Amino acid sequence: LKHVFSRQTSEIKDKLDRDVFAFSQKDGYLGLTVLLYRGGKLLGKEFYVVSSFDNDEDLITNLILQYYENKLVPKQILIGNSVIANNLRLVLDSNIIVPRQGKNLNLINNAQTNVIDDLNSHFYTKRIDEPDQILMDLESLLKIDYPKQIDLFDNAHLQGSDAIGVMVCFINGQANKKLYRKYNISDENKQDDYGAMREALTRHYQKKLSEGNHLPNLLIVDGGMGQVNVAKEVKQALGLTFPISGLFKNDKHQTKGLLDEAGNVIEIDHKSKLFFLLMRLQEEVHRFAITSHRNKRRKGAFK
Repeated sequence: LKHVFSRQTSEIKDKLDRDVFAFSQKDGYLGLTVLLYRGGKLLGKEFYVVSSFDNDEDLITNLILQYYENKLVPKQILIGNSVIANNLRLVLDSNIIVPRQGKNLNLINNAQTNVIDDLNSHFYTKRIDEPDQILMDLESLLKIDYPKQIDLFDNAHLQGSDAIGVMVCFINGQANKKLYRKYNISDENKQDDYGAMREALTRHYQKKLSEGNHLPNLLIVDGGMGQVNVAKEVKQALGLTFPISGLFKNDKHQTKGLLDEAGNVIEIDHKSKLFFLLMRLQEEVHRFAITSHRNKRRKGAFK
């Protein structure tokens, strides 16, 4: 199936020159991907990221027009937005199509998959310069000691089934996968997100206390004040001393900022290096939680 699909999307029988555009938003940024078909063959891909503004249709129109300032305009342009298509028709000498069905819609869907992957990859792989300074900024914002080791916790389940809690660890701003851990959640907490968080935290730090090593300088839970309060309960019960923070999202599911233990909201500049680091942390703990949950579910399905 992958082979057949690859042939369909990389070579088109009509031999036309065409560009296929798709866009996606994430945490205040907009990604634009263009797939370049020449003579019906997919010859390449280009990807751009910019800060997102209120009117994204005007922004995307301007990005595409800038793209063609020093490039030849192909005979056909595909884009999945009628407003942007109408804007481009006023300026560009090309057959601009908004596909509704058939092969052209398949090309748009392929480009959309690409731009989502490209935007996620951009955030996760973006190199963090000056990690010491970024962590000192985090130290200053939260009024804590220098957070050399940061632990993050998250849960994943499917309507209570195959529930799992995970921990990822970053040391000096870099993921240390040898210290990652995952915990199968007991039946009594499977449908209780707070109970699952409490169980994973308790089991993890009881073991770390007995071993006497790898205790963090900062614990971050993925969620709001409810998750922070659960972490505070575990901290008090086990006599832990490190500070706790919550990494939360807004109602649009975009990374918003931090909560301290007192519930104070600490918003982060979305253009800052600290924001990119926190977003990378959040994406990684979420990725590890979902991957671990899917693996567990797959094993159960196989049985």
